[in-house]
Amino acid sequence: MLIGDPLDTLLNLGTFAFIGAMIWLVMRKDPEDGD
Repeated sequence: MLIGDPLDTLLNLGTFAFIGAMIWLVMRKDPEDGD
């Protein structure tokens, strides 16, 4: 149980960071809004 909590937190942070990075990259490209 000692490693379960930190591991779960790392997984949650990793997932959140991954999704956030993907959204940031998509919004950063914006090929349609190159005006």
